[in-house]
Amino acid sequence: MGDENLVMRWLMGNIVTVPSYRTINRFRVHPRTKTLIKRLYNLFRTQLTSLGLIDDSALYIDGTKLAANANKYTFVWR
Repeated sequence: MGDENLVMRWLMGNIVTVPSYRTINRFRVHPRTKTLIKRLYNLFRTQLTSLGLIDDSALYIDGTKLAANANKYTFVWR
């Protein structure tokens, strides 16, 4: 097994067989995926709130703006 699959193996519980990028992409573009992720997020947030790990009495909006500094002139070819 190649080294490119180590991260995916770890995320999936260190299993031996890792799904291909086509399998992951089919899941990613499926019409129900957006609804599923939203429901999972809401369940996760509810669980964290019930455990007292987050406080929902205040709302903060992060206005951080990051500028990319990569163009064809910033790379050094050797």
